[in-house]
Amino acid sequence: MADGMVELRRKRRRRRNLVILMVVLVAAAIVLWGWSATGTSYMQVKQLTEQRAALENGTSPLSGKVIEVQGVVSAWSGGTTFVLQDMNDPTSDLFINSSASIPQGFTNGKAVVLKGVVNADVPLTMQAQGITVGCSSKY
Repeated sequence: MADGMVELRRKRRRRRNLVILMVVLVAAAIVLWGWSATGTSYMQVKQLTEQRAALENGTSPLSGKVIEVQGVVSAWSGGTTFVLQDMNDPTSDLFINSSASIPQGFTNGKAVVLKGVVNADVPLTMQAQGITVGCSSKY
């Protein structure tokens, strides 16, 4: 009878360890993939501009979908249009038309995440519906 109890404890311990391992793996995948406040992963500007051809001919899975893009504000002069540059490659940029209100702290050179729909216009343009300002390490 004691052997049966020991075996039962081992099974429970294995099951608990397996659950802990799964939770750790899921958490690591979320951190490595990228996570935003809405629970979806966000893209970098360069990732988006690399899909320009697919967006233009409508074959991109992003066509017409609301996405989140992270980048650095550039060429903003106080209105609702500006340029979003890739954080690591300033030659990759995206033109932005924003219907969202411009938040406090929004300025050229600031890291932001934009939520909106990308149009396959030339130049590639995003209609931003939301703007989150902050340090890129907080995303």
